[in-house]
Amino acid sequence: MVEAELRCRGGTAQVRVEGQCLIVGKGASEARADLQGSIQQWDSLPDDLRERRVQQIAQLLSEGAQRAPVAMHKRRPLRPGLFSFVRH
Repeated sequence: MVEAELRCRGGTAQVRVEGQCLIVGKGASEARADLQGSIQQWDSLPDDLRERRVQQIAQLLSEGAQRAPVAMHKRRPLRPGLFSFVRH
């Protein structure tokens, strides 16, 4: 259900389960949602609240993945440095 909601939001990442967490992405772009409370309450929730919870979890995962830091590459100088003639 959450994976389908993520696709509706434009996400393409695979959702995986670790313990009681749903996880999207890997490494620095990983986002997690702890489902312990949702799992405990799921059977007692009416359908509309279940759908709302699915939407909330999908939003949490998609926003978490978007907030991931972008890797910065060290910029190389355009001109040769003082010791550029020395080979390593």
